[in-house]
This record gives sequence, C-alpha cells and structure tokens, in this order.
Amino acid sequence: MIRKALPALIVLVTTSLVACKKTPEAASTPAPSVPSPTSFLNSLSSDIGVSPQQANAGLGSVLAYAQEKLPAADYAKVASSIPGASNYVNSAKSMGAVTGNPMGSINGLSSSLAKLGISPDQATKMIPKVTEYVGKAGGPQVASLMKGLFPVPGM
Repeated sequence: MIRKALPALIVLVTTSLVACKKTPEAASTPAPSVPSPTSFLNSLSSDIGVSPQQANAGLGSVLAYAQEKLPAADYAKVASSIPGASNYVNSAKSMGAVTGNPMGSINGLSSSLAKLGISPDQATKMIPKVTEYVGKAGGPQVASLMKGLFPVPGM
C-alpha cells in the first residue's frame, strides 16, 4: 500500500513546490524597505540640522509622547515597530528632555524637544518625519495611531 502511494505523494509534493515558485514578476518586485533606525536617524540629523544625539533623543521624546497618549496595547505596537525603542526613550530621559512628568500636549512635546536644543522650526520638521518613519516601520495600523497623535500638519 505504501509503495503504491509513494509515487503519488512525490508527484503531489513536486507539483506543490513548483506552484509555490515565484513568478518572474513577483521575484523582480522589491519589497518596500524601511531603513534601520540608525540610517533613519542619520538622515534625520542631516535633513533638519541636529546632532545625532539630538535626533536619537528627539525620537525618544516622540515615542515617550506616544506612550503617554496611547493605550498600552497601542503603544506596544508602536514600540515593537522600532528596534530599541526603549533605548531612544532612555536617551531622551538621560538628556533631560523626558522627566517623568506628563507632557500633556503637543506643547509639552515641543518643550521636551527644546530641552534638547531642537528649535521650534526643527521640531516642526522632525515630528512629521518621525511619525512617517514609525508608520512605515509598523505598517498601516501604527501609521494611523501615530497620525492620530499629530492631527495638525507639521505638528
């Protein structure tokens, strides 16, 4: 019985493997890529004219603001989309931008960024870039969560 079924099983497995093979079109379409946090922060630093340390702590400040404003389960989705998210928040804390007191509003976040030496103009550029990056890294649901925190364009 097994000897009779074995050739049929081999044909079935081979057919399944051939069917799973990517088509040339699918193989040539690159998956959308999201830069690593380090690459993003280097780009952010040069784009808005802040130091790498300010960019790191600025990302941490935005994440701390999200942590404050979002339900824990939603923030967990945001944080899990950024490798080392807690390190960025800790960087903001160690630089005095995040003190443990609630930021309360977008003005509190702006104040947090100002403690890092980030000007209001730089903050206006930073927040949408960080929001976009986190959204790309985390997918549509995380993008929606982040955009909900900053309903006014640019802030």
